[in-house]
Formats: sequence, C-alpha cells, structure tokens
Amino acid sequence: MILPTSNSSAYPYRLYICTGLEPLLEAALDPTGTIVYSTVARPFYGFDIFCRPLQQPNSEKAEERRLTDGVSVNYNGHFAGNDETIVYSSERTNGSPRVFINRRGEEPQVFNFLSKSLFFDRPIVHRDRLNFRLYFISAHKSPEKPFKSWSALYSARIGGTREAVRLTPYGHVDYSPAISKSRDLMTVASYGEQTDIVVFRVSDSGHRIRVCELSGWPTWCGDSALYFHRQAEDGWWSVFRVDLPEDFMSTGDSLAPVRITPPGLHCFTPAAMHDGKRIAVATRRKGRSYRHHTCCDGDSTVPHLQPVTSPIQSIRMPRINRFFPAFSPSGDLIGFNHNFEQTSAALNIVRSHGSKRWTLLKNRANLGKSPNEDSVIFTSIGPIFESAAATVQIARVTFNPADLSDDLDEIPVDIKILTNEGTGNNAFPACSPDGKYLVFLRQLGGEIRQLTNGPWIDTMPSCSPDGKLIAFSSNQHRSEDSEVFGICLIGADGAGLKRITVAEFDEDRERLNHVCFSADGEWLLFTSNLAGVTVDPVSLPNQFQPYGDLYLARIDGSGMRRLTFNGYEDGTPALHPKLLLEASENNKGNDEHELNGQFQEPLWLICDF
Repeated sequence: MILPTSNSSAYPYRLYICTGLEPLLEAALDPTGTIVYSTVARPFYGFDIFCRPLQQPNSEKAEERRLTDGVSVNYNGHFAGNDETIVYSSERTNGSPRVFINRRGEEPQVFNFLSKSLFFDRPIVHRDRLNFRLYFISAHKSPEKPFKSWSALYSARIGGTREAVRLTPYGHVDYSPAISKSRDLMTVASYGEQTDIVVFRVSDSGHRIRVCELSGWPTWCGDSALYFHRQAEDGWWSVFRVDLPEDFMSTGDSLAPVRITPPGLHCFTPAAMHDGKRIAVATRRKGRSYRHHTCCDGDSTVPHLQPVTSPIQSIRMPRINRFFPAFSPSGDLIGFNHNFEQTSAALNIVRSHGSKRWTLLKNRANLGKSPNEDSVIFTSIGPIFESAAATVQIARVTFNPADLSDDLDEIPVDIKILTNEGTGNNAFPACSPDGKYLVFLRQLGGEIRQLTNGPWIDTMPSCSPDGKLIAFSSNQHRSEDSEVFGICLIGADGAGLKRITVAEFDEDRERLNHVCFSADGEWLLFTSNLAGVTVDPVSLPNQFQPYGDLYLARIDGSGMRRLTFNGYEDGTPALHPKLLLEASENNKGNDEHELNGQFQEPLWLICDF
C-alpha cells in the first residue's frame, strides 16, 4: 500500500531501493482482472429525496414525505408532471450515476438512453406536445482535447425508440440545465475557462447567449427571469436575479444582475417557482458545519466493497469503503487503511468479496503494500501529510492466516521496523516481484541505493512484474510546481529514466498519480485530471481536487481508456489479475461501518469572514 507525503515543494523527494529482504514467492498479473480503488468522501453518506407542501412552510405539522427508498445516494430530483412522479439521479446501479423515475407505489425504473455512458445527472422532464421529453447531463463522448470535461446536455423522448440527441455544441461543456415555463428556452451553466450562465432556444441549441459570468446553477422564473448563484464581492455565495427583455434572444441585451439574498450567510443552488413569488435556496450559516442533514431508515451500513460498472468487460471495479487498498498475491484479501486521523487510524484486511473485515493495527496511521505472501504486508507507519522531516517508518507486518476467523475482529501480528529513527519520512513502499527489494521515498537505514536525484518531487513508485522497471509520479518537467505530476519510468538499476506522455496535453495542468503495472507489464493504471470537472463541486462533499478518474494506458502512453465517470476524486487503485468474486448482498459482512451521514462541506465554502 502507498502513503502520501507532504505536498510542499520545499521538500524534494527521491526514490531509494532497499535490498536484503526475505525472499518471497513470485506474483504474476494479467492485463485483465480486478481493480479496487478509493473514492474521496463517497462511502460516508446517503441521500434521499423529500417533498414538503409550501402552504405551511414554517408549521411543524406540515407533512414531509420521502420520495426515494433509502438505497444508495439519490439527488437532483425533479417532478415529472405531478407530485406523485419524480425523475432523479441515483448511484444504486453498480455505483454509477444514472437517471431513474419513481411513480408512487412502484419500484424505481432506470432510463436506458445512451446505454454505454456511465454518468448521468440533473434530469428534468417536460411535456412536448403529445410526448414527454427528458433532458439530462451525461459524460457520453470524449472531447477532442484533454482537460476538457465530457459533460454535455442531451434530450430524449420518453418511450421513443430513437437515441438521445446532444444539445451541447461540440467544444462546449454544460452543467445544471433548467427549462423555462413555455419550454422554449433552456439555460445551463457553461464551463470554459470559467463558468457562465448561457441561454438558448431548445429548437436552436447552437445559438447561445451569455447572460452572466462566473455564475452557476441557473433556474427559471417564467420565461423572462433567471436566478443563479455566484460569489459576491464581500465573499458570500449569494443568489442573484437577472431579467431578460422580450427581444433578448435577438438582441442579447439583459439587465444587470440583482443580488436577492443578504450577506452573512451562504445561499446557493436556487430553485425558483414560475409564479415569481417564491424561491428555495440552500444555506450555510456561521457556526454550522452542514447546510442541511436528515437521517432516515433504509441503508444503515456501508458495504466494505461496492461494485462499480466498468467500461471494459474484462475488468471488475469494486470501490472500497476506506483508503489505499492493496491486494494479497492470491487476491483473497485486500489490505486498506481505516482512516487518516492518527487516533482512529488502523491497518485492516477484508475478504476480496467483502464478507469479513479484520484489524491488524490500531491507533496508528498505517498504509501498506502486500508483497508475494498473503500473510505479509509492507506498510508505512506514522503521521499523514507531514513534512519530509517527520518520522514515518516502514515496517513488515506478518500475521497467521489461520487466525482469520469469522469469530475474531482483531488479529495478532508481528511487526518488524525496517527503518532507523531519524531517517525522516519514509513512505510509499513497493515490493519487487521476487521479494528482494523495496522501492520507496526518502531515506532508509540499511543497504540502499538512490535512484533519482534533483530539485523535484518523485513519489508513488510501483515495480513492474518482471522487476526490471519502476514507474512513479514526478514533477521533474516542472519542478517549480508541486501541483503538476507526470508518469516516469526508470530501471531498477537507476538507468533509462524517461517520461511517459499519455496525451497531447498542457504540461502546466497534468496530474497523473498512483501509477501501477498490469501483470504482463504492458499497461499502466493511474489516476488523472484529464477529464476535467464533471459536475458542479457545490453539489458534492468536499473533494480535495474535484476531478480525478482512473485510466489505463499502454506502457508507451498509447491506447488510453477512461475507467471511472463521476464528480468524485477516485484514486489509489490496485490491480489483481483475477476476475474476483463480486461483492453482493449474499456475501455482505455483518461488521460493516455504520452510515453516519457524514457530508463534509467543500473547504472553499468558508464562513469565517
């Protein structure tokens, strides 16, 4: 398993190699198999959609009705003709966001437009003459250039046989659609170098008029007024209104936006009523950690592993409920870190189909990498995200497989510290296939050899299956910028250093991390920001970087394939050659974590003005 170190560019990191470890059995990988990975903040909350009558908004007796069933994350609901039917986004189908329709008294049904697409969001339904038409955002088609979001607006007739139609012109990116009362006008938050509000006719989506800059989440009041949120000059996120004259679509003229919510609190994600009398907003006030939180029955635990739809048939992709997973050589076990907090950190293992979890170490920050024995984990022990001078030690943790009983929760282990005190921050251990050496960051006592050297950061190493190559992330090409990382390869003897180019991209923006090899050494698995931002970050729990999808590419950088499609930050993947048994209700563990409704607000949504 791997351990992140300081992000500070003031502490250049190098790669080192340690020999003299116990010989271990050789492991092999295949080009296909199972990828397990982590997603920031996703496992810790569940959402349902509710409705409440507006006649008595302040009355405690006003009826509040839940419209979804407590399964998974359900959000961005929209009434479809009446208050008994809604369309909404949900991740209940193998972890991938899709559009569902709920009719009261019936089971949720999924819309199957764009069947090969793995991301859908912000559905709205309106009657178009004799038919109902669905509008939604999807990441269906890749753009021509990297760093461009795939998100675009599509339209489809419900019950029709024709495929969905793309309304977003190629070269543009759209989020958060809303349709006017007459159903003639559409507005979206359009993203380029910044997010702006644009309006176009449904019948002519190519003629787009920009209404406001640096704004998002638009909503119509009738056909002549738009509400949206943006950050005011005093720092508070506020809702604004702009009025559009009757000849707006021909002249492009509009009145100046007017702020309608007061300073002193954040107001965002507005929903306006067409009668012009009311508008609903989400708020975040000083002294409050959340904008709103409701606990309900339904799913009460978080599965250890959640299957996620893979775009490649030969690969399975379970998402693990914690951090930094690593497969055992047999694939029967997955090691992972319970938490980043020192007081609640733990090194755990779980069966690869998710039925049982055990704790190996408690109350210590542990991130490890399994070598060629199921009973051995190499791990880093120490504080997380600290400077190069902080003491982080590498250890060999050994346990007895016979202790892995369903009756036990904690397993006794033998710990052998491989580093010396005073050698600083030693992290990201990666074991060679023959078990003879470790690749890692910083310094290590013992027989070591430095592989890289320079005023840059080299991090997250991984050994090739034959032990001849080491892949790692590095900012050697832009050493002055600690936010930019590419993929490099170097021989285990320190020779042949080269950078792998996976696309024709802007080097000022690339971030390729957490790289590892396929079993035949022909493919690299990594996480990247190449697909840009998929959704408006305000609608998600805090993402340290509101992008980050998994990719596969050949070792020369060609044949790149995107694997994950969502608004979260996916990362720290591990690849096993076998198609392992998928997690399911039949092998659900009785020791799963409680779903506590934890939804951390975006860190940029601060109230300490």
